[in-house]
Amino acid sequence: MGSLFEELEARETAAHDQVGEIETELADLSERLGTPKGFWSGCGSPGRRRPR
Repeated sequence: MGSLFEELEARETAAHDQVGEIETELADLSERLGTPKGFWSGCGSPGRRRPR
């Protein structure tokens, strides 16, 4: 059985992978809809926002 930290790291990696997949899908859908680039950049959790 792995340590708690190993389990948390595995979950974090999986979550980051899912975010990457969702961002890719959002980019594809935005392109299909003609949404301006950067339109969605302010959405999401505060920890994921890019500095201005």
